[in-house]
Amino acid sequence: MKVVEPGVIYFRELPGAVLENFDATLEVVEELGEPFGDFVVVIDLVDATRPGPAFIERILEKSKTLGIHWCVVDSRSRFMRAVIQFIMRRLRQPHTLHASMEDAVKTAREKLRSSTTTQRVSQA
Repeated sequence: MKVVEPGVIYFRELPGAVLENFDATLEVVEELGEPFGDFVVVIDLVDATRPGPAFIERILEKSKTLGIHWCVVDSRSRFMRAVIQFIMRRLRQPHTLHASMEDAVKTAREKLRSSTTTQRVSQA
């Protein structure tokens, strides 16, 4: 987990992830993003493996409150891409799917700019 740039928080899901570790990771992501107010989460799923039902429910639950947008870097596995697309269709959080980290960060910047512009207009 790291701050890629102000408002862009990155984490990589590792193969065989455990729910407790995922929860701890999301807590750190939230702590890293908190100083920025609005932040975008870049989730690298390139090496991720199939999540279990409890894991999927936790993803859906956290998608309601963590960040203003999720940029998901897709898996290399055709099977995992299908799993990711299934989960993403159920997400409540705005999200985008990306083939590379560079594309995900570029979109994250755009989403942050858009959020900042919207806030300025609504405050005026």
